[in-house]
Amino acid sequence: MISGSAKALAALAWTAAIAAGCSSSPFDNTLLSVQVDNAASLSPNGSHTVGVTLANMGDGHCPVSASAILTVGDQSWPFGSCFVGNVPLPGNSDLNVKIWDAPDSADQGQAVVGALAPGFDATIALPVSGTTTPGGQIRVTVPAALANLQPALASFVYLGMDDAGYDGENTSPTADGADLLVPAPRHTGPFRFSVTMTSSDSSVGPPAGVVVSCFGFSRCVAIGTPDIGPLPITVVAPPP
Repeated sequence: MISGSAKALAALAWTAAIAAGCSSSPFDNTLLSVQVDNAASLSPNGSHTVGVTLANMGDGHCPVSASAILTVGDQSWPFGSCFVGNVPLPGNSDLNVKIWDAPDSADQGQAVVGALAPGFDATIALPVSGTTTPGGQIRVTVPAALANLQPALASFVYLGMDDAGYDGENTSPTADGADLLVPAPRHTGPFRFSVTMTSSDSSVGPPAGVVVSCFGFSRCVAIGTPDIGPLPITVVAPPP
């Protein structure tokens, strides 16, 4: 008869043998970070973009092979450096993120993150037509997620084709209750504008995104943008 101690030793030996034969996931002890780029990194069509980073939480090194692939939605990028920037962010909707260690590898991590751009849900309350005159006031509603921030700068990008030497201009917005008052540019034409939001309280940072799911990674982090917009506006000359 085998003694209890012998059975215990045999079980330990069997467990050790199994463990020795198993390989760990390349995503063990890794942090996935999805962070919105600043307003200066808006894509050509005016959408926000994000950067995606993967790092080992112990030493910070890239935990995947040089042939790793990142997929966001239905688009893919090489991810061997564990960073990709300028990934399009479709408004304030969720992003589906997947990382493969290699195209033919079964090792993958998946995450869904959202609420990265609450300022995308801002609207122009006045003028309701979306058309104003040079220097006219634009009233913008502020989403609740950004209500504790103050406006710093309104950046207008000129979308017209009749003045090649003019790119746009910046104006100084002010808070008016729960809304913003944004002076329109002095130049006429179609524009796209965003408002940089900030806080005098150093403890108030950018809005935290929502991690809907995080599979295969040790931790997932989502960091949003405090910026309002982008929003369209057209500036027209006042009637004679």
